Amino acid sequence: MIEEAVADASEEQIPVYRVTAEPVGDTDDYEITTDQTDAVYCMSIKKSASDSGGFSVPGGSDGAESFVPEYDLKVSVAKGGC
Repeated sequence: MIEEAVADASEEQIPVYRVTAEPVGDTDDYEITTDQTDAVYCMSIKKSASDSGGFSVPGGSDGAESFVPEYDLKVSVAKGGC
């Protein structure tokens, strides 16, 4: 009974935002929209090889190692469409 009362109260008191992120073409850009406003934002994600390079992991039964590259991600957001 207490859990039900808490659930009912939270549904009425906490705003719910439906956010959508749609990819734009073959880029790493996404248009962000919500059902609460007409505003549109453009989020861009840029990937570059990390200065640390990466790391090696042991391979299978043949003992070979596999190299796993590391990447740095840079994310920017601007108001307006992409």
